[in-house]
Formats: sequence, C-alpha cells, structure tokens
Amino acid sequence: MAFISQEQNHQILLAFWKSLKNITKLTFISRTYSKDVKGWNGQGRGEVKVTKQSHTLLIFDEKGTWHNQQGMQFNFYNIFRWGLDLKACKISLEHLRQGANRPIFLLHLVPSNPHLLSSLNSYFCKQDIYSGKVYFEPFSFQLTWRIKGPHKNEQIAYSYF
Repeated sequence: MAFISQEQNHQILLAFWKSLKNITKLTFISRTYSKDVKGWNGQGRGEVKVTKQSHTLLIFDEKGTWHNQQGMQFNFYNIFRWGLDLKACKISLEHLRQGANRPIFLLHLVPSNPHLLSSLNSYFCKQDIYSGKVYFEPFSFQLTWRIKGPHKNEQIAYSYF
C-alpha cells in the first residue's frame, strides 16, 4: 500500500464530502452467503434528503422500498449522520435511529486511495461484526457493508447518486 500524505488525505476526504452533498437517490442489493438463507437476498431503492447540520455534519434521511427474493416488499427508513474530521483525517458515520441525541456510532472511514475509503474499525452489534468501504466518484458513491457473525454472513452494496 502506498503512503498517502496528510495533504492527499485532506483532498480525498474533501472530494468525498463534496460528493455526499449531491446525493438524492439510492439503490442497494443485499446478499447472504450463509447456508441458512433467511430472506436477506433482495434489492431496494429509495430517496435521500441531505441536510447540512454544520460545515462538518450532514444528515441523510433515507426512505424507500426493499423487495426480497420471495417477492415480498418492505418499506425502510433510515437516518444517518456523516461527520468530517480533517484534523484526524477521517469521516465518521452514525445511525440516528434513536434520535440525534443518541447516535449509534458505526464507522470511521479513512482514505485508502484517491477514490476509496475503508473502515478504520468495525461496528459490533451483539455477536455480529459490521465493516464497510466506500468507493466514490464526483457525483456518486458505493458503500459496501459486510456483516459477519455466528448466524450471519451478509453483504449489502448501496449505490448513492
């Protein structure tokens, strides 16, 4: 892996931050790699409303529908908070399902190359481990989650545009 200078890190993070502000839609594909398939396979789509909370905080209000492999349709609604920390050279991602005053920290993302951010840490939910990576372009990005645990082996690939 090549060394990325702090100035390059800042440029990469600012480029990603700029792409976040332009997002209005999302699609995703969920897939299980478990032998015990429990309906994780499917795809969804939705709308994203981006709200600037401050110059270093953005809120993503996401809502849409998800269809599983059996053809059932479910509505979904998520609120995520993205944070930019240039001093620490990272982006944070929090889930606000319990409200803005009780965020659930998910990941710190750091530059791996000019178009890729990788999780610095994993998020632990009970016995499951969540990790993520983001590939981005000027007007879109792909966030891929991997979830592994005693009963889970899943991947969810989101495309934001």
